[in-house]
Amino acid sequence: MRKKEERDTTETLRIFFSSPFNGMEKEREELTKFYFPHIHDMCNNRGYQFIPVDLRWGITKESTSKYQTIGICLSEIDRSDIFVGMFGQRYGWNGFQDDLLQKTFDYAQKSYPWLEHYRDRSVTELEFLHGHLNNIGALPACFFFRDKSYDDEQLKICQEKGLTQRMNAFKVESDKTYTMLNDLKRRIKETEDKGAREIYLTLHKYLTEVFFIHRADEDDPVSSILTFHDAFYINRLSLGDKYVGSHDYLNVVNRHAYDEDVPLLVTGRGGSGKSALLANWLKNHQSKQRDKKLVVAYHFVASTAKNAQDVLVILTNIVNQLRKSQKLPLKEHDNAKDASKSLNKILTILSKKEYSVVILVDGLDRVTSRGKSERGMLKLRGKALSPNQMDVVLSQQECKNPLYLKVVLEELSVHGKFETIDDRIKELLSCNDTKELFIKFLERLEMDYNTDSSTNVIKDIMCYLSISKEGLTEKEIIDLTGLESTQLTMIYYATNKYLSHRSVLLKFIYDELNEAIRSIYLHDQSKEDYYYESLINYFSSKLMSISSSQLDITILSRVATELPHLLIKSGRFNELANCICNIHVFQWMAKNGVIDLAEYWIQTKLEPEEINSMLETSIKNELASVYADRYDEFHAPNQAINEIEKVLETVTAFLNRLAQYESEEYFLKWRLRLVKSRFSEDESDSQSEWLADILRNLAILYVDTNRFIEAEPLHLQALNIYESIGSKLQIARSLNGLGLLYFSKMHYDKASEYMLKAIEMHKEQEDSYEYADSINNLACIYMQTDKYTEAETLFCQSLKIYEEYYYGIRNLSMCGSYNNLARCYRNLGMLDKAEFYYKKALDTRLDLIKSNHPDIAESYINMGTFELINKRNYKTAEEFFTKALAIYETVYSGNHIQIAVTCENLALTHMYQSNLGEGVPHFERASKILFALDQMHASLAPLNAGYIEYYLDNQLFDDIKALIKRITHRSLCPDRNFAVLDWINGGMLANQRPPLSLTTLDITFHLCGEKSSKTVAQYIDMLLKIYNSHTKAEIRKYCLQSLDYFEKNFSVQEINVAKVYEILAALYSSSKEENDTLQFLDYIGKAVSIFEAANNWSQANASLYAFTVDYYLNNNLLDQARCLLSKITGTECSSGRDYAALDWLDSQLPKDERTLRPKHQSIDAGLQKHPDNLMLISRKIADFVPDMEKIISMLDDAGDIPSSHFTSVYDVICRDSPSCRQAAIRVLQAGLRKHPDSPDILSILAPTLASYKRYDDAAKYYQKLVTVLSNNPSLEYSYAKVMLLQEKPDLGKIQLEKALQAAQSNNDEAIAAQIQDTINDLVTWMNKK
Repeated sequence: MRKKEERDTTETLRIFFSSPFNGMEKEREELTKFYFPHIHDMCNNRGYQFIPVDLRWGITKESTSKYQTIGICLSEIDRSDIFVGMFGQRYGWNGFQDDLLQKTFDYAQKSYPWLEHYRDRSVTELEFLHGHLNNIGALPACFFFRDKSYDDEQLKICQEKGLTQRMNAFKVESDKTYTMLNDLKRRIKETEDKGAREIYLTLHKYLTEVFFIHRADEDDPVSSILTFHDAFYINRLSLGDKYVGSHDYLNVVNRHAYDEDVPLLVTGRGGSGKSALLANWLKNHQSKQRDKKLVVAYHFVASTAKNAQDVLVILTNIVNQLRKSQKLPLKEHDNAKDASKSLNKILTILSKKEYSVVILVDGLDRVTSRGKSERGMLKLRGKALSPNQMDVVLSQQECKNPLYLKVVLEELSVHGKFETIDDRIKELLSCNDTKELFIKFLERLEMDYNTDSSTNVIKDIMCYLSISKEGLTEKEIIDLTGLESTQLTMIYYATNKYLSHRSVLLKFIYDELNEAIRSIYLHDQSKEDYYYESLINYFSSKLMSISSSQLDITILSRVATELPHLLIKSGRFNELANCICNIHVFQWMAKNGVIDLAEYWIQTKLEPEEINSMLETSIKNELASVYADRYDEFHAPNQAINEIEKVLETVTAFLNRLAQYESEEYFLKWRLRLVKSRFSEDESDSQSEWLADILRNLAILYVDTNRFIEAEPLHLQALNIYESIGSKLQIARSLNGLGLLYFSKMHYDKASEYMLKAIEMHKEQEDSYEYADSINNLACIYMQTDKYTEAETLFCQSLKIYEEYYYGIRNLSMCGSYNNLARCYRNLGMLDKAEFYYKKALDTRLDLIKSNHPDIAESYINMGTFELINKRNYKTAEEFFTKALAIYETVYSGNHIQIAVTCENLALTHMYQSNLGEGVPHFERASKILFALDQMHASLAPLNAGYIEYYLDNQLFDDIKALIKRITHRSLCPDRNFAVLDWINGGMLANQRPPLSLTTLDITFHLCGEKSSKTVAQYIDMLLKIYNSHTKAEIRKYCLQSLDYFEKNFSVQEINVAKVYEILAALYSSSKEENDTLQFLDYIGKAVSIFEAANNWSQANASLYAFTVDYYLNNNLLDQARCLLSKITGTECSSGRDYAALDWLDSQLPKDERTLRPKHQSIDAGLQKHPDNLMLISRKIADFVPDMEKIISMLDDAGDIPSSHFTSVYDVICRDSPSCRQAAIRVLQAGLRKHPDSPDILSILAPTLASYKRYDDAAKYYQKLVTVLSNNPSLEYSYAKVMLLQEKPDLGKIQLEKALQAAQSNNDEAIAAQIQDTINDLVTWMNKK
């Protein structure tokens, strides 16, 4: 190929392909399908639009009839950059006697006079002359002559098959044309400086070694980067050079660019023409240069430029384009913040020079972006449709969808046979939607690229890409399919119009294509399972290859991205837990995909203790591996400890984010032990910033869990270390933490003092984010002390800093500020502003967090409270609270304070609507949870008062007594409630009344005038009776008087003294103040000492010691809890719960530290005294598994136990011994023998048996269950499905109709629709049978 003379750089690369219209069809078709896509991609990556000029398409019947053929051919050569000539044995259209051809010469000769001397030549030779021989070297040219032996062989085959017409393609027309063709070949070969692949290789070599090199501007990095963006936007023009979308859109862009100083956001469905619209506007602007005082900088996020989606890269590219326009030096930036500052500076410079600036960024949100453009652009890479064909395409209604039109035109552009183009158009336009069109695309790929009939590589590739999370690399596809690299390259270029190009990952960008793939390849579950299994096995094998000594970050990132997603989709939650607990995967996700990691953590559905244990094992294995693999590298074991400590730091940070405080505390203490092991006694408290960080994090955790007594010394210890080493940033953080501690303790003056110090230090350090945090915290303190105006000023200041820090982009960290500011505006009465910020917080979280996250629930609570209290929109409030409750129930198992708070809000909503009856379930649930958590002080006093009134009005006396019992000792319980309780008791029979509960009693100390134990005992009884009706100060006075009396007249070891200590302890038990807690523990200790010395626990207050044990356990004071339980377990004071708790505490000790408990404190002893205690039964189960008979026997011995015991035991077995899940069914069946109509047991037993395909047994229990719980459409529906699985279609149909009636009577439209669909499918199936 000869080099072309220099000419102006152009955006396009036009290659003219010349050959006779008949004879070279196969080569042209192969070029079109397999090699043009390569050249097209090569050009795109360098900013060129590839246009192959193939005049089999370009010359329509209309052009021929108007004698334009030669003129069009030669003028197209004039516009081309490269000429490619091809000949077989045919010479082409020629002849003096051909009237149409001679008129065509007449028409063209006006522009090309030299034609007069070549009227006997063929049109193809004319092209060869004009493209090369007339001016050798002016245009790069290459020529290919097919071997005559090939044509002779093909001619023979056609003769044998009787293909007369086809024979003409392989033989010369006449002796004369034979001579003329040979002469032409001779002349061409004299200028020489080899099928389809040789043509491609020749072009490829020329383009890469000459064409693109000649045009590269290596000294201009901005132009170099823009090459990739130009390639992308030119690709949006690749279907032609005329925009046929709605010009209204172009006008809107023009108006915003040239006339209006307001931003413009273009949104819409993928494939709807957004990028095409912006690309055409940019092309029009560049071609017209309509305003020299207008500077346009552009960036296409989906381009193949390196890291084009990164905010730093985007800002730097925009900045440097603007700087280049003013001939200023280009800039590099270390972070997006610096780049943002640079952008502001250059915009200021341009503004002062009175320049207008347009910044065009395409693809800010490719996942959700969709548009309204009606049509794309029409022109098929140098191929033209006839006007009639064009009308057919454009008149199709579906072609108003740009994606549909794009696919049609792409498919036509690779259709190699011009003669059958009308049939192909008809076939494509028969598709009703884009999905059907993509099915045609897939079918065509199979025909073109499935070379081996035994395997469908197209299907495999499509399925793997479709089910992957973020796509696959080419190497992964090759590994999975066994394809050769060259084969995959072919397929890549045939599909890349529909691929996103995120780094090296390939993924389809259009939902309709994924739907088509699923429709024809993955419609059957077994097929989907096959591809999931293959990908899981592939990435699992990669995971097995990962180790500390051979850590390939690329492989790790792919495993961590894909494998958890695939395991969730396959429902393999145990494997998911193992995967994310692999410490390498965990660390990578914690740093690069923490929101996904949190979601996966929840999806494992394992208890925290289980997944923590797995994580701990993984860390310990890693520690062992580090020691084993790298021991020689370490001068001491400390280096290994350092590495593991970094792992633990990641773990604790993640657990904190997830609010898994118990687990976080465990790993923080592990970190603490590891770090302390590195230092001597003198060093550990003074020199380790590392140690101080852990102490501070542990203190923060204690504050978050209201353990202020433990938090304060840790905060102070950390602060002392930071001050000793002069770490100002850490000192500021510590001061901030202490401020939050005192804020939580409601010591607001002290909190303000520390927070102001933190603010000052953060300001000195110029750490804007944490500076804003401290300002925000100070605002919260002001708001809590009713300084709302000052708080609002600080909240706005901190929010402004946050927004600057995040460059105005919404971030989750800002949501707390939005909520705080909203609360402040509520208190200031500025409700519109309050609602705005509440909504902003909710919208931000919904956009940036996955579903079922507590932060979203918090925003729902805020919105619900605002609607309830401030707007009185009760139904809207109820909807928000219900959404919050659904999230909390998903995230938190069992009793949780957030569930209780949300239930109280729902109950309050019903109370505001004077509909307390509907709120009873929510109120009772909240009250019981708060009581169980000892958080009744957090309950809403007006709500409790309202429900006491409701219970009174409806004579629900048992509910009143239970409620008053729960709120006793709390500020929620005024004297009136005791009078109510006394009145209720007075209405009962004498033998049914509880001990007297007095409302008021004036007790004077003269009652103890008689110095006898009997009088003292009476006094103690009176104290106990008046306890609930007198103030704490009064009770404390009486108790202290009595203690003084005892010291003077009786032994200090008197049992009655212990009872007074118990009363005093109870007075302090509910307080959260540090000093009160210490008093409570002191009095408990004194009482215990007396009872223990007397060896008489018969009069001890068992509930008070149970409360004390709970306090120790909740504050992780396990040794203290163990000590107290060892004293009371086995006595008259102990409960079944105490035996179980002591056994559990012993199990937490290392084996060599455990002591053998006396028989009277064993689980067996506990079961003898409390055979029906569920906690004891649960502790004993482990001794019997897998022997179900022993477990059933134990339950039988427990006597008349409730049905819930059997279901709980079943749950424990399934949780702790999953392999015994099926055997544990016998426990449920044993429970059913005692409780034959128990819905609790039946509702577990029936579906469980069905899951094990024991349909007959399941049907028996479903039959009973629908009788017990009648008119339940879900149960009726499940029963019907089991009948169908029994292969009883007739009975199943009857049962389905019953289920449908139940659903309709309950107005449950959703399940009614499901049932009706099942009935329809069943009837269809039965009719076929």
